[in-house]
Amino acid sequence: MTTAPYKGRFAPSPTGPLHAGSMVAALASWLDAKAHHGQWLVRMEDVDKPRCVPGAADFIMQQLSACGLHADAAPTYQSQRGKHYQIALDQLIAQNQAYACTCSRREVAQYWAHCGHAPQAHTALVYPGTCRNQSAQPAIQVLQTRAAWRFKSDYLPSPELLANTTAAGVLHTIIAIEKRVIGTNGLKNDADDTDDTDDADDTDAVDATNAADSAVGWLDRRLGVQSQNVQHTVGDFVLKRADGVWAYQLAVVVDDAAQAITHIVRGQDLLDNTARQILLQ
Repeated sequence: MTTAPYKGRFAPSPTGPLHAGSMVAALASWLDAKAHHGQWLVRMEDVDKPRCVPGAADFIMQQLSACGLHADAAPTYQSQRGKHYQIALDQLIAQNQAYACTCSRREVAQYWAHCGHAPQAHTALVYPGTCRNQSAQPAIQVLQTRAAWRFKSDYLPSPELLANTTAAGVLHTIIAIEKRVIGTNGLKNDADDTDDTDDADDTDAVDATNAADSAVGWLDRRLGVQSQNVQHTVGDFVLKRADGVWAYQLAVVVDDAAQAITHIVRGQDLLDNTARQILLQ
């Protein structure tokens, strides 16, 4: 299999100026792209318009430019790509991999409280699948309700899809960086934690995917082989919110595929997004 040329991206949300942690992520992704003689793109994750600050996207581009981080193409804006996300959602619905959900967060919390599980602070509750078997309602009824759309998390991509990483746009090679990279001793040296022997074969992640327990695996060039059982730790996750805003997980996967992104640098606190994104690919 021919390896696709390296293409990375930095995808901030324009809710204000870049903070120190975001600048570190931008620099790390830019350096990794240049070290591999690849391309580096910038994408504005501005689908949640109420949270976006007017002028923030332009200011972010100015911040990056002031630091010498110049993208290899004009930035893209998720707010302009809604039709592409709708096409992807329609495909998932047609394949019976997505369903409408009218549950509120309060109802999910009440379900788990009734089961004797007290929610932990700042921890998202696993969705119990309440609406999964009630979604055979007519499409017109769904449209008349404020329904979100969820992905069936027990779906696993086939081994053939996982192996064909280039054609499918499957992103297994991830570099996680610590959010605590800036401290009293300055920048943490991540080079010592990264395998630069070009580069950790993407297809190694196939062996880490176990259909028996629905675990999804991937290779992180800093942390090694990682895995997550999305069904058990997250449940069926949201693709489109009830208020019509596209969820991060769907938008980022559609855009990464459209731009042929091959490598991702992200903060370690965002590492558990990886398994959900692999499932969606």
